[in-house]
Amino acid sequence: GKAVAQYLRYNEINKKNILVIHDDLELALGDVKYQEAGSAHGHNGMRSIHQYVGDTDIPQLRIGIGRPIDQRPIEKFVLEKFKPEERAILQEKRQVILDAITKVIEPRRNQE
Repeated sequence: GKAVAQYLRYNEINKKNILVIHDDLELALGDVKYQEAGSAHGHNGMRSIHQYVGDTDIPQLRIGIGRPIDQRPIEKFVLEKFKPEERAILQEKRQVILDAITKVIEPRRNQE
């Protein structure tokens, strides 16, 4: 969060002109959800960005990683590498994810 806030200030960029892309435990693996502003949904990195930037009015694209099906601690789960079958699912959804990013970024680029 601190680095994002410093980058925005140094480059004089409005927070509405960035897109934070992050993993999300609450979405199924590979599912994508865009939100213009609002909650961090428990994501510590997004929570930190909100804290250092000073509000929650920051666009974010959430990419699902699902929840662990066993009793692994969440902190460990989110830092692990994807298993081969998970990589295969993400590869299948690759174009959907890229299209979601493009859908958000392209209109902004055309406004410049």
